[in-house]
Formats: sequence, C-alpha cells, structure tokens
Amino acid sequence: MTVGRDPEGICIKNGKIYVANSGGLDFPNYDKTVSVIDLNSFEEIKQIEVGLNPYQVFADSQGDVYVSVRGDYADITPSFKKISPSYEVSAIANLTVSEFTIVNDKAYILYNEWGKESVVKVFDCKTEKVVTDNFVTDGTAISNGYKITADAYSGDVYVTTSDYTTSGNVLCFDNKGEYKFTLPSVGIGPNKIILLD
Repeated sequence: MTVGRDPEGICIKNGKIYVANSGGLDFPNYDKTVSVIDLNSFEEIKQIEVGLNPYQVFADSQGDVYVSVRGDYADITPSFKKISPSYEVSAIANLTVSEFTIVNDKAYILYNEWGKESVVKVFDCKTEKVVTDNFVTDGTAISNGYKITADAYSGDVYVTTSDYTTSGNVLCFDNKGEYKFTLPSVGIGPNKIILLD
C-alpha cells in the first residue's frame, strides 16, 4: 500500500483507510494530504489536500473524518479540518488542536501552548460545536499536556504529560471533568494509552 510522505495518523471509516501524510521528515517541505485507501484492494484511490503538515485522523459515527493540521510551527498556524464522506474539506473555525481523539461523537481536544497550562475542550461532532471550553471542572492544572485518550464506556479522559526530558505522568479525569488519579513517572514522552475491558 503506497501513501504520501511520512504517514502519521490513520483511521478506518466508510470502507476506506484514511492516512495523514505529514511530510514531517522532509522539513520544511511538508506534505498537505490525506490518502484514501480502498479497504478491499489496499490501493490509494484519492489524495485530499487538507493543509500543511496533517497529523491525526479520527472519524465520527456519521462518516466524517477529522484531521489535525500542524502548520509549519511558525507562520502557518495549526488548524482542525473535517473531510465529509464525499471528500469535501471544511475548516472547523476557532479551534486549535495539539492532540485529539474522538469517542462517542465527541472530540476531546488537548491544546498546549509552551509555558501555559494545557486545556481540554470538547467538540460535539454531531452539532459541530464546542460544548465545553474547559473539560477539567475542578481546577486541576495540566502542565505540559502531551497526549489524550478517552474511554468510550466510562467516559474517563486520560492526559499524559511530557517536557521531553523527564519522566511524564498520566492524569485521569472522570466524565464530569473531575480529577480521579495520577500514574506518576511512567516514562519520557508517554504517548499511548490502551484501554482494556
């Protein structure tokens, strides 16, 4: 299966595989596309231009695929895009995404800005509106938020932290945004949480 340069995120929806082609290893000549692969033949049937340096892709129940686009870390700012089942691309206004995941038609969006506390927003994929500007309701600070995962069954949200030099933590919040626990010092750059039944 051939896709674009430096594939990053991947998801399956609508009988297709969607692959974000960042081109990140070819700095400053980033890619701008998401490859669409037929699930039966494993052949690329389309490349969709979404913006400079696409990163993560996740789908909702309606067949829409959402893409975080990183930009160039300087002049071109990050953006959040939606690809419809008919491959139309639209921008989700006023949302900057560092990391995200979609669970039960809610996009949990982690936004980081160096030197500031990280924020988790919740975007409803059905209404296409931000329903929560700050998911964390009890005042718990998230410093150096790195990756985010949500549990489809419990509604718990997990955020890892990283400063790229010391061992990071995993913070867990319940479905009301209240702090539950921390798994401390799990390693440098903890980037994946896998939930088991």
